Amino acid sequence: ERTVEKGNAGGTEGTNTGIISNASNNDAVAVSGAGGNAGGIAGKNTGSISSSVANSNVTAMADSANAIGGVVGVNSGANAKLDTVRSLGIVNGTYNNGTVITTNNVGGIAGINNDDAQITKAYNVAQVSGGSNVGGIVGNGTAGNLQEVVSAGDIISSGTNVGGIIGNSETMVINSG
Repeated sequence: ERTVEKGNAGGTEGTNTGIISNASNNDAVAVSGAGGNAGGIAGKNTGSISSSVANSNVTAMADSANAIGGVVGVNSGANAKLDTVRSLGIVNGTYNNGTVITTNNVGGIAGINNDDAQITKAYNVAQVSGGSNVGGIVGNGTAGNLQEVVSAGDIISSGTNVGGIIGNSETMVINSG
């Protein structure tokens, strides 16, 4: 298991600013502190991730975590691209350590997608759970594009803004292809 208290935890890289291709991760990934991000491949992506599969249990163990996703916690920036990625595990934004803790911004592919980041040909079958802003592909989308995405996993939310594709969308564009 890869766990960080602060910062970014990922099955392959904590933060990706370059290119990840043909990656596969089966290890558990967790964030346990305030402001952290966790994803099956990368905690935060500002580069390119393609043809990759995460079969991970991604968990937030703190209610002050920023975002968690099956592939990335945060996909951010005009150069950020997720292309032909799959999430097959569990994305768990609900944690019980004697007190139930829920995390917001939880997505089957990305917890947060912002600043014109793109997600193309993404497939999620992971069970996704959290507080508010919980989605099968993106938990909280403030700007960017989704194209040819499918979510077939269960989505569970104890808060507001829950969706099969996007939990909360401000200026996201969805194109079915």
